[in-house]
Amino acid sequence: MGMNMVQQEALLNFMEKRKELILRLESKRLNKESFLDENYFLIRRLGLKPYMQLKTREECLLNYQYYNCLAKENLRFSFASENSKKRKLYDNKAQNYYNEKDKATKRMVELTDGSDMEAYYIVTSSRRLDNVLFEIYIRSIPFVILHSMNNEIKAILSYKNAFTQEKKKSRIHNYVNCLY
Repeated sequence: MGMNMVQQEALLNFMEKRKELILRLESKRLNKESFLDENYFLIRRLGLKPYMQLKTREECLLNYQYYNCLAKENLRFSFASENSKKRKLYDNKAQNYYNEKDKATKRMVELTDGSDMEAYYIVTSSRRLDNVLFEIYIRSIPFVILHSMNNEIKAILSYKNAFTQEKKKSRIHNYVNCLY
């Protein structure tokens, strides 16, 4: 069953507003934390929910953004918590959301031709992420740069001849390496 007109309109509205938020971030009118908050509020304001079956790249992008926002929100709660049990709870929730984000990323990669993608490890200021975090740049969709550490996604990218072992500076280097 396809999207109804209201869902389709909300998804198009999300794509446009997301682009506006990225432009505000690039022009430094938003910092990373505000950018993440605004994305989360945008999804809530539009009444969007994650898709159960991802049929389009736009649906994948919505799920990616939705789960990324929730994961990062839970990490912020974890960092702020003094209680170790609460920290563990928030960390577990964040990991679950990152797993859901990776499902959306995997589906996006499956739906995209290999010649339309470029993927590579990125230079990070984090030892934990070094040689683990990679970036996926999709040429045909403006403002789409995805990140993952998932080996299954990396394998699909390699199979599609889209992954290079060369480490590069992220296209959004300052954003990726900024703590919030």
